[in-house]
Amino acid sequence: MEYVVGPLLTMLISLGYTQMRHKDCKERFIGIDEKVETLEVTLIEAQTKLAEYDTEVARKVVGAVIPLSKALKDLKEYTGMQ
Repeated sequence: MEYVVGPLLTMLISLGYTQMRHKDCKERFIGIDEKVETLEVTLIEAQTKLAEYDTEVARKVVGAVIPLSKALKDLKEYTGMQ
């Protein structure tokens, strides 16, 4: 009798523990999945802002360099250097 009850009891306890762990892991997975989705949205927003910043910086650099190059050209013409 004990040969049958012992293994059956062990199997029932292990199945209960497995279900409990499965439920816990499933909840953690859902939480991690939500965090990943949030990070993906944040990443897309950051990439968009970075692209806007890059184009803005390029425009500002060009806007600053053009007057300098014109002034340098005028200076070279004034001094007779070319």
